[in-house]
Amino acid sequence: MPEPIIAFYLGERGAGQSDRTIEKIWQWDWERLENVHDYIQWLFPLTEGSAYNPDAPVLDEHIIERFRSTDLLKSRLKRSFEVMLNFFGLQLVELVDGRIRVDLPAEQLGVELPCPLRVRADDLEERYWLAHCRDAPSLVMFVLANVSED
Repeated sequence: MPEPIIAFYLGERGAGQSDRTIEKIWQWDWERLENVHDYIQWLFPLTEGSAYNPDAPVLDEHIIERFRSTDLLKSRLKRSFEVMLNFFGLQLVELVDGRIRVDLPAEQLGVELPCPLRVRADDLEERYWLAHCRDAPSLVMFVLANVSED
């Protein structure tokens, strides 16, 4: 039987006691993403236990390697990352050389967005800072899974 986080990312089980599937979380609206707090540790678990969610999975080298080496897991992790970037009013831009960049979409400049963090953020620099200070540790898994060992 795979580790709970692997099974969650493959759509074979729900997250913790809530039993929410990853597909359901991806479909949530802005309000639900803002007000529910136990899903982020399932989308982006850490290498240490969560003080806020005792049901959250904990990463180890084996799990990180599974994400690095499995295209399906990487693509689903990328989808989670894009959902959260979208929530923050940001977007993932894939560069020609394979690197990624996080940007504010041009069509959102000067537009009031649903997330309170985005409404308070007046410029790209402030939005970037708010997004990264709020959930930066939660994005560790995305980075770990996509960093090349080369």
